[in-house]
Amino acid sequence: NSTSASSEREYENICFVGRPWRIVDGSLNKPVCKGMMEALLFHIMTKPGITEHCLLQHYRGVLQPAVVMEILK
Repeated sequence: NSTSASSEREYENICFVGRPWRIVDGSLNKPVCKGMMEALLFHIMTKPGITEHCLLQHYRGVLQPAVVMEILK
């Protein structure tokens, strides 16, 4: 069917990896980003020497490990 073939060419596939600090259009939600970074930093500062494993365990109920690691970067 030429109609479906031509309409398929009008679109490109995109991949969106959602993050709590990203708005769906891809822009940064600064207040959320700042709050998450501050919370993570506060937790690290109140527990000097905390291991990555313990940090991931602490946030396991609310954040995926990849998200925690991305915030740390």
